[in-house]
Amino acid sequence: MAPRLPIFFRWLVAAESSPSTDEVFRIVQSSPTSVSVTTNSSVILPANPDRKLVTIVNRGSAIVYLNYGATAIVNAGIGLNPGGSSHVLNTREINYKGVISAVTSSGTAMLEMMESI
Repeated sequence: MAPRLPIFFRWLVAAESSPSTDEVFRIVQSSPTSVSVTTNSSVILPANPDRKLVTIVNRGSAIVYLNYGATAIVNAGIGLNPGGSSHVLNTREINYKGVISAVTSSGTAMLEMMESI
């Protein structure tokens, strides 16, 4: 016989798998894109008041640093390691809809992104 989970854990599993019924957070469409990042900080996503979710994946061979703002700084912010490291911004939890910038400490990296509205 399989072990029974305490009621608390059964509730968490059910709550996490239930879709949101709140229309404010329902995703209507997603826009995949890719961008090359260098040692010069650049905006990789413009501000978007309709943003609900952003996924950013580092497909390059250099570390990428992200910033919620117009200028990314090497060795600061959110670091994405080479070869598939990712960052997810869920505006339901972190209500940031402004510009996102990126920079590498050396070389060039390719970021794959998907912004959902």
